[in-house]
This record gives sequence, C-alpha cells and structure tokens, in this order.
Amino acid sequence: MALDAVNVYFATFQGGLYSCPKTGCATASTLTTALNSPDSLLYDGMSNHIFVADTNNSAVEAYSTSGALISQLTGQAFPFWLSADTTAVYLGLSWGIERLSRNGLAPSPVAANVPSTVLSVAVDAASATLYGATASAIIEASTTSTGAWTYFAGTDTHPQLNVQQVIVSGSSVYWVAFGNNDGMHTDGGIFSCPKSGCAQPTPIPGAQSLREAICILPDATDLYYVASSTLYRCPFGGCGGGATQLASGVGPLQASSCAQDATSFYFLNATSGGGVQRLAK
Repeated sequence: MALDAVNVYFATFQGGLYSCPKTGCATASTLTTALNSPDSLLYDGMSNHIFVADTNNSAVEAYSTSGALISQLTGQAFPFWLSADTTAVYLGLSWGIERLSRNGLAPSPVAANVPSTVLSVAVDAASATLYGATASAIIEASTTSTGAWTYFAGTDTHPQLNVQQVIVSGSSVYWVAFGNNDGMHTDGGIFSCPKSGCAQPTPIPGAQSLREAICILPDATDLYYVASSTLYRCPFGGCGGGATQLASGVGPLQASSCAQDATSFYFLNATSGGGVQRLAK
C-alpha cells in the first residue's frame, strides 16, 4: 500500500495494482494486472512514480500514477521492501539492500551478503543511515555504502521473534515482531534502541507478549501498531497501563499493508472480505 496526496495505491497477490481516491470508491481503478505476488509499494513524490517490489517476478517496476510502465528491473532476488530518501530508492531483497535510481534502474549494493532476506528498510535522513530488518535481526549501513553493513540489534543466531518492520523516529529505532511460531505468535512485541546503539533492545512497556504483532506507524508522540487484528496506540515511552485500542477487525496480511497520512490510517484488510479500510486519527 502507498499514498500520495489524493489516492491510495494497493496491490494484490493475484497480480493487480489498483488506485482509489482517499475519499473512497465503489470500484478501484486497475493500473496493471502484470504483477506476481508483489510485497511492497512506494509512492515517490520526487519522481511521481509508484514503485513495486514484484516479488515472484523477481523484478522492480516503476509506474506512472495512471498505470503506464516507466521501467522494469529484472533479475532481482526476492525483492521485498521499498524505501526512499531525496537521492535514491532502496530495495530490501534476499541478499541485502540495493540502491536504485529514481526511475528504478542503475542498481548498486548498499548492504551485501546479508544472511537473511531484508524484509523492511527504514531511512534516517539525518544520519544518512539505512536500517534493515531481517526476521531475526536489525542491520545498519550508510546510504553511501557499497556493501558494508553491521548488526544494529540481534544477530542471525539471536533471533528477535520474527521482525516484520523497522522505523526510525526521533533519536531511536523501533521495530515490530510478529512472534515465534513455536509460541503460536503470542510472544511478539515492539522493541526500541537508540540510534547510538544498545547492548540489548528494550521491549516497549505495555506492548509486550503480543499475538501476531504487525505494522508500526509513528506520529509526533505515539506509536501505532496492529496485533490480533486490532489497532493500538502506545506512547513512545511505553503504555504500562495497557495500550489504547482504537479499532478491531483490522486485518493486514503484512507490514506493507498499512499506511498513514496526516489525518487517517489505511489498511489493506485480508480477513474481513478484503478491501481497503480508512480510520480517521
């Protein structure tokens, strides 16, 4: 899912890319049906392109907002997540993080030979640093790196309970963990670490022992996350008395199925008959 000032863009595993005004629509506009199990969308305001991590086509495409194919970069190994800053687009894929030009071409490595697929990428413009989430760890690399990276939190032998998404807000890095399959996904949660680093990630109080925690969205004062198909709000400092429940029946399939703008949250619901949901803040 991705947003621009007017529209919501979303894709389905069946291969379609669609748009709908944020005000709602009875039938979404079809932009293309040539995708194959896409996993992430990015709207890039600098180029006015929609980028697609077209996972099972092993490709990254850039489309115009009307659905015209601008470029296609093939031969990508399990492309999964897209992020951008003012200079480039970044792709998380099976071996690490790749840097792309604003039209989705000219690939070059940023973090190479990462042991696991990078499932989420966050950009910290202030320090020109990329944070990438694998299922078991958070890595970091300079946006200008040509392949070098380090572990930021966890390692591939010390798992972080199935990390789904990483974000940067203020002076800290936050990530959401879905939970371990052996525990029926009831040991998920939200974790944080200062950008300066930490010996041990800190679980956010009140956002621990979550079932199927997924999607993490920040504003100026709070973190928002989905667990057990319910949207919660929790202050950055923790919600020891319990997180505030904002909505139930929110059923995103993965972290890239959630988005926000200044006034609303949006969810691509995979459990209640499908469709896109909007929730006012």
